[in-house]
Amino acid sequence: MKHLLLLFLLAVGASFCAEAESSKVPISEQQALQEIMQLQRKIAIAEKRNDFGAFEKHLLENYSLVLPNGDLLKKNELLDLYKKGDLKFESADFEDLKIKLIENTAVVTGKFMVDGKSGDNKIEGTFRGLGVYQRRGEMWFIAYEHLGPEIDEAKEGK
Repeated sequence: MKHLLLLFLLAVGASFCAEAESSKVPISEQQALQEIMQLQRKIAIAEKRNDFGAFEKHLLENYSLVLPNGDLLKKNELLDLYKKGDLKFESADFEDLKIKLIENTAVVTGKFMVDGKSGDNKIEGTFRGLGVYQRRGEMWFIAYEHLGPEIDEAKEGK
């Protein structure tokens, strides 16, 4: 009887594992990039409306952001800035995005243009950035973002 129960549990466990594996639908880098761009557009709209709840649900618990000056913000610190009204954006956009997809993780680089304020300080410019995203089920979540120093458009020939 014990052997029968053990075989049953092993069979059930194996079928769950097989079902979980078959539900992982591989996606192309192009599809992943389109989905992440759509997510970033939704986040930009949420930031402009100061709707931090829409932004928060796409951040992983261990999310962190490195700012152009080298400061590191954890998820709770970033959300506190939004909630206090200390961080506001008039506009946020991106261009020249490139993606590297590794299973359910995407590394995205590109240019990010922002216009807003942090407290009394104006935030305006074009920055190079890197984002690490993780796909769970059908949703993408942001794990890490890094914004580099402001790009000198004159040096870039723009």
